[in-house]
Amino acid sequence: MKFWDNKGNIAVMSALTMPMMIGGAGLGVETGYWYYEQVHLQQAADAAVYAAVLEHQAGDTAEMQPSATAAATLNGYKTATDTLTMTWPSATYPGNVRTADISMMRTIPRGFSAIFGTAPVKVHVKATAKYEASSTGCLLALNKAKPKSLIFSGNATMNISGCIVSSNSMAANSIYTQGSSSSTMPCMTTVGGVSLNAGTTFTGGTCTAPATYQPPIADPYKDLVLPTAGACATGNTFTPGKTYCGSTVINKDTVLAAGTYIFSGGKVAVNGGKTLSGTGVTLVFLNGAYLDMSGNPTVNLTAPTTGTYKGMLIIGDRTTSGHTYDFNGTVGSTMTGTIYLPADDAQYSGNISGFNGCTQIVAQTITWIGNSTLNVNCSTAGMDPVKIGGIVYLVG
Repeated sequence: MKFWDNKGNIAVMSALTMPMMIGGAGLGVETGYWYYEQVHLQQAADAAVYAAVLEHQAGDTAEMQPSATAAATLNGYKTATDTLTMTWPSATYPGNVRTADISMMRTIPRGFSAIFGTAPVKVHVKATAKYEASSTGCLLALNKAKPKSLIFSGNATMNISGCIVSSNSMAANSIYTQGSSSSTMPCMTTVGGVSLNAGTTFTGGTCTAPATYQPPIADPYKDLVLPTAGACATGNTFTPGKTYCGSTVINKDTVLAAGTYIFSGGKVAVNGGKTLSGTGVTLVFLNGAYLDMSGNPTVNLTAPTTGTYKGMLIIGDRTTSGHTYDFNGTVGSTMTGTIYLPADDAQYSGNISGFNGCTQIVAQTITWIGNSTLNVNCSTAGMDPVKIGGIVYLVG
């Protein structure tokens, strides 16, 4: 007599193992689905970080997160259930503000694989992007709309070596050269168009014509923290760290000691025939103060090479506008350092250039009438290069 049936035994074994077989098959199918979701989430992260760094390239860091979210959403990011975290600068490149990370997570409920565990599956992805500038600039007009934001005019002779000139204006004649002016430079770039005379020459090799209708250039000093005006100093001498209020006239030969000088409100004029000199100095103009050297003085100023304001010679306020800083010095005058006027205009009508051509100007608009030479290699003067152009690319 048989106590078991082979057919019955197989049926029992099949019944016992069937859930595991179904679970295994389900796990295989779900693993493919998880990978599919990860790939699509990675695409969303790549698009997001690319959009974020593009905003940084254009100088609008406040839009990095919104642009990242918008780009991710267009590529399948689910704002209601997914998570998106931006790290700027990237943890891979600490201190490099031209980088960013995007980390994303998606929670996926289990199906058949729930037989092995009920906890939902969490898919994580990460993407990193980097912005590399391709050129260095020495003149940058920040105004976004004004015609002729960057002008070479009159009898000006400009010799620019190793750096380019740029304008953020969308006007058709954003960069304008006129009259008998002569300007030689590696290249020029503008958000709008140009109107150039016959005296404009490009020496950049690959740049035989201006690069028009390009992305805007970010203000390279937008994160620079400006000092605040203190109590108004009195007397006819200047002391580093003090604040001088109202209209100020420098009507005698003056030597400035190294340090930062703050002027608050009113015009600061340097009379003709007088000498203004100083090494390691930064002049800061706040609350509507501005500088006027139209009297053709002799000026020999050099920015500090170390410290908070290294390389910065003249700094204008960000909150007041409508002034023109007039730089008109005698032959042989030097102004070595960066002139940064984020809300005001600069007019160079004299023969002033920095030592070895080390002058950079970032202003709302720039008008150049005098004769000067500009040079890009100014690291020994403490000046940080103004990054122009470049590309954004994924690095991880």
